[in-house]
Amino acid sequence: MQVPLFLFLALAAGDTTSPESPSRGAQTWSYDQSACVRLVVRSSPPVPTPRPVTCSVVGPGPTGVRSTIRREFSGGEYAACYPDDFARRAAPGSHSWTCEVENGVHASGTFVIRDDGSVDLPARSWD
Repeated sequence: MQVPLFLFLALAAGDTTSPESPSRGAQTWSYDQSACVRLVVRSSPPVPTPRPVTCSVVGPGPTGVRSTIRREFSGGEYAACYPDDFARRAAPGSHSWTCEVENGVHASGTFVIRDDGSVDLPARSWD
């Protein structure tokens, strides 16, 4: 099974009101951006009924904190974004992750968050 792990960068724009709109006054624009590691598990063929999926990330160090989310997986792909979906702040260091569907690990990997917030991902290798 091919399980990609890649960096996902999101950029969202705020208020989209036209600056020419006289009824709204002066236009204010804002934005937000965040980097996250996107953990993906895929099924082929797609699963016909929802199944529980549990994704865990273990943080750096010998006593690394385990962060876990549990959701329903249906269709052909499930993705979680670390640290956003896990309601955590990402600590610098080496992390490992797994995604289990129906009590079996179907995806796993590692990544490193550097002190400057950038992410190192291992080269892809396929089973």
